[in-house]
Amino acid sequence: MSGSPDKDDSPIGLVVVGQTGVGKSNLCMRLTRNTFVEQYDPTFDDIFKKQLLIDGRPTLLEIYDTAGCEEFNPRDFLRLQRPFPWHVDGFLVLFALNDPTSFERAEELIRSIKEGCDPNPLLPTLLVGTKSDLEKERAIDKRTASDKAADHGIRFIETSSKEGINVEEAFVSLVRTITEGRSAQGSSSSSSSGGGKPKCLVM
Repeated sequence: MSGSPDKDDSPIGLVVVGQTGVGKSNLCMRLTRNTFVEQYDPTFDDIFKKQLLIDGRPTLLEIYDTAGCEEFNPRDFLRLQRPFPWHVDGFLVLFALNDPTSFERAEELIRSIKEGCDPNPLLPTLLVGTKSDLEKERAIDKRTASDKAADHGIRFIETSSKEGINVEEAFVSLVRTITEGRSAQGSSSSSSSGGGKPKCLVM
């Protein structure tokens, strides 16, 4: 094939954030390696890659797992002045369904993402409740989490990395939101000389 690749064929850059112990690395490992580690002690952040067939199109995901960076601040991350190897298309904001403190932290992270994107629109973001297999320990009900997501104009999904429930579905849901936005932005750019607002980039 000749010519430049279509913008829609570029890798999707995702960032997984959340309080310590919510299962960031296990979510990434379940998706990319189909494994689950009961006792996982991450020391460094990591980048996972996975190609999925989404709506008939091969889609390459580049996933930045922020485990080991527990003071991670999306606002500062989005405003970094140093070079970074890839752009950010969206965020998965995790909290554990059995940990109210992690739910509060999730909202702080969503607000930080908004601040980092300002004055541009919020990047596609998905609120993810992990550890749905621990139903007897549940502290955050689905309605509460759904309402919180709706308050921020984003979606919510419950997952279990241990049992492999809704893991791929979470990533696919976010990617669809991103690709829909890319298509809309492309249509806007072709119909007006001004184009749309640029998405947030890690510069």
